Amino acid sequence: MDKGYIEYICSLAKLEYDEENSDRIIEKIKAFDVYAEKLADIDTNDIKPLVNVNETINVMREDAVMPSLERNIILENAPEKLYGCIKVSKIIE
Repeated sequence: MDKGYIEYICSLAKLEYDEENSDRIIEKIKAFDVYAEKLADIDTNDIKPLVNVNETINVMREDAVMPSLERNIILENAPEKLYGCIKVSKIIE
């Protein structure tokens, strides 16, 4: 693992690469790699996959039509409104 590989990983993750900290980053990645190798050595063939930690089962209920609030009451609490709807910030560019 060299500094070129670290630069490549940082570019994939869209992280800023700091030349001063490259040695420290390499050591942390190597430590993680050792830990991952230890996990890979564990025999998990006879272990069933964990589906739910609590062993609870989802309780489903029937859908029920219920009255909703009036639009003007809801819009009173909205910070911004547009065309009778709540205006939200753009999240996708």
